[in-house]
Amino acid sequence: MEKLLINLLRIGIPLILAWKFFKPDYHILDNLLKFLLLFSIWGLIWEFVLLIVSKILGFKNFPYLFAWVFLLSATI
Repeated sequence: MEKLLINLLRIGIPLILAWKFFKPDYHILDNLLKFLLLFSIWGLIWEFVLLIVSKILGFKNFPYLFAWVFLLSATI
């Protein structure tokens, strides 16, 4: 249950932030790429925040940094 909650927070917060700052236009593919770019940037920032908090609180490392970097590089 704890892992499910952490994974929902890990994906949900960047998804909400990307949707909040997303400004769509008329091109569907451009909209998708813009949203993925925003999602990956916010996800990378959020993952660093989780990593810093986990180090301060003594939790184990979060292994998803490379997934966010891969998503960001694939979108660019």
